[in-house]
Amino acid sequence: MGEIYGAGKTRICRAVNVADGRPVILKILSGEHLQPDSFAQYQREYEVTNTLREIPGVIKVYGLENIQDSVMIVEEDIGGQSLATVLESEKLGLLDILKLAIRITHILGQIHQHRVIHKDCNPANIVWNRDTDDLRIIDFGISSQLSQERQEFQSVKQLEANLAYASPEQTGRVNRKVDSRSDLYSLGVTLYQMTTGVLPFVAREGIELVHAHIARMPVPPHEITPELPLVLSQIIMRLMAKMADDRYQSAWGLEHDLRRCLNQLEGTGTIAAFPLAENDASTKFRIPQKLYGREGEIATIVAAFDRAAAGPPELLLVSGSSGTGKSALVHEVHRPLTERRGSFIAGKFDQYQRDVPFYAWKLAFEEFCNLLLKEDEASLARWRQRISAALGSIGKVITDVIPSIELIIGTQPDVPALAGEQALNRLNYAFGKFFEAICLEDYPLVVFLDDWQWADAGSLSLLKSVMSNKGIHFLLLIGAYRDNEVHPAHPFAIALDDIRKGEAVVNTIELSPLRPEDVHCLERVDIHLVQMNALTRQRMDRNALGVWS
Repeated sequence: MGEIYGAGKTRICRAVNVADGRPVILKILSGEHLQPDSFAQYQREYEVTNTLREIPGVIKVYGLENIQDSVMIVEEDIGGQSLATVLESEKLGLLDILKLAIRITHILGQIHQHRVIHKDCNPANIVWNRDTDDLRIIDFGISSQLSQERQEFQSVKQLEANLAYASPEQTGRVNRKVDSRSDLYSLGVTLYQMTTGVLPFVAREGIELVHAHIARMPVPPHEITPELPLVLSQIIMRLMAKMADDRYQSAWGLEHDLRRCLNQLEGTGTIAAFPLAENDASTKFRIPQKLYGREGEIATIVAAFDRAAAGPPELLLVSGSSGTGKSALVHEVHRPLTERRGSFIAGKFDQYQRDVPFYAWKLAFEEFCNLLLKEDEASLARWRQRISAALGSIGKVITDVIPSIELIIGTQPDVPALAGEQALNRLNYAFGKFFEAICLEDYPLVVFLDDWQWADAGSLSLLKSVMSNKGIHFLLLIGAYRDNEVHPAHPFAIALDDIRKGEAVVNTIELSPLRPEDVHCLERVDIHLVQMNALTRQRMDRNALGVWS
């Protein structure tokens, strides 16, 4: 048995099955103190890969075996190398690139037909034996069997996919769901590398690379490789469109255009321009992910963030009835937030948890703790020192409300018991110091708390305290609520009146029903998939969700 790869908790070895002499690949879970979820991930990878066993271009799995205190997946060995290894040693010719691209695309199309999203399509996960011309897509460790899924905002270090090839929506910072078109973006990056010899965003890593994927356009491949046919460069750039709706919608549409390129190259020796995606159509019903009719509101929320990230805190209120898209709108702040290396955390009040003090604040800051715990030890140590220094001897006041913070700053000494207004004042003061420590010019913070109509009295007091604190900067606090449930005498309305009487910056977005022209625009985008009738338009009159319900 010979090891051919080792990183993290994975070892890849070549071996021979003693029962039949067949060469195999062993993917072994290794390391000390393995967590149960690691075993579950291997189990799931084996099961997903096995469901794709009828696809010739997907690696075959022979078994999942327990070994000592670990587990391994036994896979077929086609005797090849990863495409990444091939690209490190040579630049492929155009004919080889097109033939490989067509085959990879065809395999991806079959995978998508089986309702699987690979989510990590890159040259390291494509194995090619040049002698036999066998080709396989491997490693379904983070694949999804959902038709689409939402990737939440998270630390860059939490991202599972190879960041150099990850689609914008996989970063969790563009408020878009991940579906099969994410694999097409990753394939576009792969083809970019195959045709140019470089990645589209060179010398970038971490949050800078995330920002490049979501906001920067790469140099077109034909400008790096002048001999590359323009139409192939255009195909690659279409694959790498920031918005999934602007990419190829299916692997089959991409395959058609790639075959057209190959046929021209083999027939005439050149590839002439032609209209792209003429035979491209989604095989699934997909609701366009663009927010129609909300351009002004999106501009308002981005402007609010830009102001808050450069100075004093700002409170942005988003009002509207249930289902008008308040949460979807708020998540549009992810893109500018990423550019400034900021963090986004969220919490939600619950009508059945009104007796739990600071319920939404607690959820949001538990999320913040999870973000910090994914940082490397040096970064975590800096946050620990900063928060501990700010809180001093009253850290216990915060950890009593948000126990997860103890994972950052450790167990805190007891504080003297206080009651009533004194206890609330001390808690507000402690939270003020906490905000001062975590809201930095280099790391602005957005806190989104939803459903304020159900907030408890302590949460309202904390809101007023934060917005009146002159020591807090670089904070955007977004509050969403159902305006039809907040009357002038409602505690939240009274708290807002108190805040406005001070010097705090408060702005409001009132979400109104979609205009008829916005609905018509939505219809035109997918008219071949859905014909909306008058009843549908009536249903959406007060609620945007009604368009699709």
